[in-house]
Amino acid sequence: MWIKKLEIKNFGVFEEATFVFSDKVNLLVGTNDTGKSSILKLIYAVIMAYRERMSERKLYSKPDNVIFGDWFMKVFLPDKLGDLVRKFSFGNQRAEILVETEEFICELSFSRKAEKQMGNVEIDVLSAKERFQPDEIYLVPPFDVVFLDEAVDMLKEYPIFPVYIERLLNAVKVAKRLKPRLSKEIQEIMQGIREKMNGHLTVSDEKFIFRRGQTSFNAKMVADGFRKLGVFDLLLRSNKLRNGTILLVDEPESTLNPEMAVMLVELLYKISIAKNVQIFVSTHDYFVASMFRLKALENKDVPSNALFDLTEKFSRVFSIYYLVKRNAVVVESSPLSVPLGEDNPIVATFVELFEMEKRLNEYEKI
Repeated sequence: MWIKKLEIKNFGVFEEATFVFSDKVNLLVGTNDTGKSSILKLIYAVIMAYRERMSERKLYSKPDNVIFGDWFMKVFLPDKLGDLVRKFSFGNQRAEILVETEEFICELSFSRKAEKQMGNVEIDVLSAKERFQPDEIYLVPPFDVVFLDEAVDMLKEYPIFPVYIERLLNAVKVAKRLKPRLSKEIQEIMQGIREKMNGHLTVSDEKFIFRRGQTSFNAKMVADGFRKLGVFDLLLRSNKLRNGTILLVDEPESTLNPEMAVMLVELLYKISIAKNVQIFVSTHDYFVASMFRLKALENKDVPSNALFDLTEKFSRVFSIYYLVKRNAVVVESSPLSVPLGEDNPIVATFVELFEMEKRLNEYEKI
């Protein structure tokens, strides 16, 4: 399934925003509290609700407004659904959401007073299937999920545990039983990552183990970043990243040094191309954003053609949105250049540090 477009109004930090997505890599760049993670969670909640609706469509066990409301509550964990209506807006504003995919168009709305149910749900199924076979979707959070594994059964009983963590852990635990075909490029990148880690993450007796040569030990004994990279390795080996899968990655740079973060960027980019996986990445890291842009600009997977200018060639494999905080968060698309100055505080901070280094170097020469 390919998510084509997202339109939101009065949702979270957004007054109004439109995103048109590539079927390969989509990057959301912004500082804290600009709604990056909210977009990933929104996509996850809508797709999971649609999966449940279509899987039970002959049973009609629950109405659409209950199904979609349930998934928004399980993913965002608000006290009530209405808390997701835009902050600092006045009156009884309504959040409005439109998601367009290859398979369906979904329109949702709810008011600030909504408790657990959507106010309105309209779904137009575009490609009816005789037998519904849902595509997979996974959300990889910025924190270490492997460390939480043994606490899942206890934590999921409390309203502070997002449902996507348990689904992700269950998905990677089947890796040992499968041997999917991986392209040579993906295998080479994974081999490079394993060499840097001097080992790899695996599963034994339903527990995460880190294997280093002939030695195996509890995965909690290695660095957080190694466990994070291991999750992507296991997703590949469990054949969860295949044609039609949607992968949402929140702050991939978290717990990784720049060298390892760049290796993960290369891996994600190749997965999107070789495995036909639609990937969404949120980041506030300049290196990650720049590396994704450069990979798309040097893209050899889309042949050069006189009919395609650079912008069109770029957009076929990549979309990038900068989330800028003003009175409300403003969404700007700038695929071939990086906004500078006050419109991009991430780059501005790097420039400021560079200028400080120059001044210190000049001072030392005196």
